[in-house]
Amino acid sequence: MPRTSIPKTFGVISIVAASLTLLTGLFTSCSGLVAGYSTGFEEQLSKDGLKRVKAVPEASAQKKKIETGIQQMILLMRVMGYHGLVFTVMSVFLLVLGIGQLRYRAWARRWTVAWSLIALSLLVGSTLVCILIVGPAYHHFMGLVGITGGQSPMEQAFMAASTPTDKYLGLTIALAAITLYGPYPVLQWIFFSQPKVKLAMTD
Repeated sequence: MPRTSIPKTFGVISIVAASLTLLTGLFTSCSGLVAGYSTGFEEQLSKDGLKRVKAVPEASAQKKKIETGIQQMILLMRVMGYHGLVFTVMSVFLLVLGIGQLRYRAWARRWTVAWSLIALSLLVGSTLVCILIVGPAYHHFMGLVGITGGQSPMEQAFMAASTPTDKYLGLTIALAAITLYGPYPVLQWIFFSQPKVKLAMTD
């Protein structure tokens, strides 16, 4: 009886998906952490905020809110960086598993089930972070832009489009992440838990 092709199919998908998300994770982690922990980035935000305050005198009374908005922007960059770092680690993990799946390795089946459960747990954590941290932080930052005023037509248009929906950004990102990243670990967990796959992956 020929052995099932499920591991080989998932192996190809895992390698392709892991390669793409690895590049995304590396870029996100590097840019987010460098910006989030760079004093130059914070200084530039502060400088830009003060410049806007001078241009809009009535905003000077809102200095505390401006400082809070800047800190929220830095928090967003750091969260983005750590999220990218986790993505990078999980992508490398999946890439190795994909190679093992193609070769019908028994360890790949066991670790694929473990990876799927870890990925789902991280997705739940990421959802909470988006709702409880990213959404409020972005809302505070948009408040900073609203206080200091948009200096260019593009900034003004961005503010007009973002203000009604900025409170729901975290929820929107969370729902998008669940839709995009949720199905694959679930499918892997289901298929690699099947007895016929377990019997096939004995090398």
